[in-house]
Order: sequence, then C-alpha cells, then structure tokens
Amino acid sequence: MNLRRLEALRAFLEGGSLNVAAERLNCTQPQVSRLLAALEDEVGFPLFDRKVRRLEPTNEAWLIYKQVELALSELDEVAETANRIRMGLKTHVRVLAAPYALDALFVEPLRRLRDEFPEATVGIDIRTRLEIEPSLRRESFDLGVATLPLESDELDSVTMVDVPMVVVMSADHPLATRPYVTVQDMVGEPLVSNATNTLLRRVLQECFDEIGKCPDTRYQTPNGPVTCELAGEGFGLGLADGLVARSCLKQGAVMRLFHPVRTIPYGLFFPRWHARSQAAKALANYIREEAARQITLPPFDAGVSG
Repeated sequence: MNLRRLEALRAFLEGGSLNVAAERLNCTQPQVSRLLAALEDEVGFPLFDRKVRRLEPTNEAWLIYKQVELALSELDEVAETANRIRMGLKTHVRVLAAPYALDALFVEPLRRLRDEFPEATVGIDIRTRLEIEPSLRRESFDLGVATLPLESDELDSVTMVDVPMVVVMSADHPLATRPYVTVQDMVGEPLVSNATNTLLRRVLQECFDEIGKCPDTRYQTPNGPVTCELAGEGFGLGLADGLVARSCLKQGAVMRLFHPVRTIPYGLFFPRWHARSQAAKALANYIREEAARQITLPPFDAGVSG
C-alpha cells in the first residue's frame, strides 16, 4: 500500500484535523484530502463520513489505523536506529509497558540505567494488557512489563511482584482512618468500578457474592486511573490495582489495603527470538528491584494477612 497515504491517515486520526495533519506531513490541506481519498480508493471502502466542512472517521478507519500505527512505528524505529548508529549510540533498549505502570516502576530504574550505560538509549512503547498478546509477532522489543499471565509461545515471562489491591477514596471519607477496608465496610457505600470484563470488577463481585450482598456501583469507568480519580474526588469507593493507584493518586485522595487481600501479578516478559543485551538485562533487574521496593511502602506494609 502507498506509504504516504498511510502516513496521511495516521496524521489525520492522531491530529484530529486536516490542518494538523498537513503540518505534520509538511504539505497542504488539499494534498492531505487527496491522499485520504486515494487511500479510500485503494482499500475499496469508505474511511470517512463527509460532513459539512469536516471528515468523520468510520469504524473501518480506526480498524485500519491500528494496523497502520504498528507498521509505521516499525518504520520509524528503522529511522531512529539509523540515526543512533550515525551518532555512535549503539546500545538501545526498547520496552513495551502497560499504561500507568511507568510512574511507579520506571523512573528510578531509568536513572540507574543512565548511570551504568551513559550511551544507551531507551524507547518505551505503551501497550494495554489486551493489546500486548495480539501484537507480539509484529513487535520488535527487548523487554516488557505487564500483568500476568501472558499466554504466548513467543515469550519468556517471570513474575516480579504480586501487587495488593487497594480501595481508593477521598481523604475525608470515614473509612480513610482505617488501615484497611473490608468488603463488609463497602456494603451500602456508593462504588466506582472498572468495566465488567476486568479482573478488578470480577473480584469485587465475587467478594460481594461471598457475603450475599450486592455492590452499589454508581459509576463504571474504562480503566483504573479514571476509577481512582472519581473515587478520590468523593464519588464513591474504588477498588484498584495498588501500583496504578500509587501512580495516579491526586492530592486529597488516599488508598487503603483491601481485605481479604487480593493481588495482581506483575511480570517481566522477553522475546524468545533474540538475545538480551547487557543493558536490557540491567534494566530488567532494576525494574524488578523497584517493584519489590514499592510493595514495602505504605499502605502495602500494613501487614494485613489473607
């Protein structure tokens, strides 16, 4: 397929307008329009609904974009690799990371890597848990961080740490004075919860089922950070991944251990099809050590038994 047309699709969908796409591609708006129209002819079906003075992407456009973004990212990496070679920077580590783990797990390890390998470069690509497995055959990477298990013959994975689940709430909530929150404490309380197909939502429902009660879920959110934000603002109690909560907790919000203790396994994973560089091994060890350190900090050190 024509590369320039695919670049136009990516630029338009990511930029949100013909004007931004034209700036990114260093061309004019009419040229972007022609590239997008030519791409529609090439694929053989509409990619846009043409409204008055604007283009609205179809579902098909977004489906195509997911593949385009992966393919063009690989081409971008080729250019970056060539640039690093020209500059004499031959040690590069590419990481796949689940969103919201970056603040909690990566800052200190990256500092340590910089000190030990001052010439190393690092590329971090964000992939949600649901995106990681389908994209593995197309991704070029050195190591990754995600919740486990990952079912793939392409990977070697190892558990780093079991992260306790926590309950997030506003600091002035009556339960904020306690070291942990039980499912009984949550009965009758308004709840903020992740979507129904998530691990956290299933755990919450199972705990309520065990005591024969129904959760009063007032707000359903797409992911953990939104749950933490709404719960921290006082909209209800939110069950959350402890690392996610720590990385996005805002002033005026607190988290407390959930009891009975439930954990989420975090792991490192590596592609089986190429050798690990010394820098990649070092970064993996630093991330593992940082994950172990994180769960010794409050509230995870409260010592609540399962």
